[in-house]
Amino acid sequence: MVTLPLYGKEQEVRYRSKVLMAHFLGGRLVRVVWCEFKSESGHWKKAHLLLSTDAKLTPEQIIEAYGERWSIESMFNRNYSPLR
Repeated sequence: MVTLPLYGKEQEVRYRSKVLMAHFLGGRLVRVVWCEFKSESGHWKKAHLLLSTDAKLTPEQIIEAYGERWSIESMFNRNYSPLR
């Protein structure tokens, strides 16, 4: 378990990680990270699967990178259109 700066605050995270060959990427090595975040009520949220094609990154670096990107990518999930 680690504490990482995510989403503007310190978050407790537990994870498992492995470097594997991704069949759907032609056998390319990838780092896979299964991570869970602790809620404010102290319960563990459901696990998320993160994947990086840079297998040299640490699991913590991958989790932090996804945390930085999430605020951008969640906007795309809302079908946002500035012309509406």
